[in-house]
Amino acid sequence: MLQGMKDLFFSFFKYAVVGASNTFITLSLIFLLRRFTALGIFAANGAGYAGGMVNGFIWNRRWTFKAHEQGIFRQLLIFPSVWALAYAVQFTAFYVMERHASWHEGHEGLSTLLAMSCFSLVNFSMNNLITFKKAASV
Repeated sequence: MLQGMKDLFFSFFKYAVVGASNTFITLSLIFLLRRFTALGIFAANGAGYAGGMVNGFIWNRRWTFKAHEQGIFRQLLIFPSVWALAYAVQFTAFYVMERHASWHEGHEGLSTLLAMSCFSLVNFSMNNLITFKKAASV
């Protein structure tokens, strides 16, 4: 049991490293799209997350969960669904903070960062339990 906890912690640590690169990509895309295009905040948010999703699939499959020997087609079907669920949780939190919370006025980045934590918790849990689940040992 202790080894299982250590493995889970190490996987989460690697997920966090991948997540840091996803965060950089996501926030960079959101910033660049808001700054240099006519995209609205919600469209830019979605595009930023899409860029992070591609990066996350590649690195989490290969490094975090070491699932590159498992069937990629199954993972390619499940990963976007898990991502969509995590994004829906994130977007709901983001929307509520943007539209109904006054404590962050003028700091649109704060609601983005707080909502990202919701995304990360849901995404890691579901990918660990479903998308990249290790085959049961006999």
